[in-house]
Amino acid sequence: MFRAFDRHSGLVRWEYDIHQDGDQNSFHGDPLLTDDLVLVATDRGLKADAIGHVYAFEKATGRIRWKHKSQTGIASNVVQARSNVYVVTLYAELLCLDVNTGRLQWTYRAEEDEGKAARITSPAISGDRVFFRGRNGAVFAVDVQSGKMIWKLRLGDGFSTTPVVWQDALYVGSTDRHMYRLDQRDGAVFDSILLPAPPCREPACTEDVVLVYIESKNLACLDSALKEVRWTHKTSDGWGTNRPIVRGPMVYAADDGGRIAGISIEDGVRRDYWQFEGAIRTIGGAEGVLYVGTRSGALYAMPLETPDDVDERHPAPVN
Repeated sequence: MFRAFDRHSGLVRWEYDIHQDGDQNSFHGDPLLTDDLVLVATDRGLKADAIGHVYAFEKATGRIRWKHKSQTGIASNVVQARSNVYVVTLYAELLCLDVNTGRLQWTYRAEEDEGKAARITSPAISGDRVFFRGRNGAVFAVDVQSGKMIWKLRLGDGFSTTPVVWQDALYVGSTDRHMYRLDQRDGAVFDSILLPAPPCREPACTEDVVLVYIESKNLACLDSALKEVRWTHKTSDGWGTNRPIVRGPMVYAADDGGRIAGISIEDGVRRDYWQFEGAIRTIGGAEGVLYVGTRSGALYAMPLETPDDVDERHPAPVN
């Protein structure tokens, strides 16, 4: 089910059951919000041999403006450049769709691979280029209008994170335990740093730092020039969400034990902490509130406070 909630009361405004459209049951990527639409992609539990869709719902009513069917699951974020939106399928196909009609503008297929489908990876947009990681671990830069490849880069055994755009650089981690800062124009390496283990999933960037998971249990804070690791924060159960969430001076990350830590970006000290029942599926924030979705189906709305003395908190679900 895809649902829209009233952010103040937790009441359901509208909902849509994606089962009616075929063999799919999951949402793994971040939705895209436009002035009047919310767009989201679907898959079947990361099984690439099942179908997926990109849906464009009218934000106010939930009416479907359009839906695009893919013969492969789509677990990526939906991102936008001008009048088009972009997603990456689980077989590393980059799809370009018209945001208003859902018409397929073009498809770029990354290198063929007889192995398994890629882990979750999403496109990143900057100017006239869209960047994404293929199944073999190469990063591609593709023209947003024509779908033609501009450059391709593979280092060592390949890249291990979703590429993330920040200012004039492209940040991406690799299986050789490095975090790289690349030139968006040609893929040249600006800077790199060696980490204790391979970085993974999707980094988050701010003006001064890059926040990235290292393997499954460590969250690392790197300076934006990739000269040093400022701090790491470890969890015993492994971080459970695809990327950390930055809100002001804090970064929030959820682990597989149902805990969310609010960590100071400045010094890596945990300032806030929540304990939930069951594993956490996703977290997000807006206007001083942290929204938490669990695998049990509960949705929580938590005020973002940073008390001096933090006690373990057991919130009750809003809905």
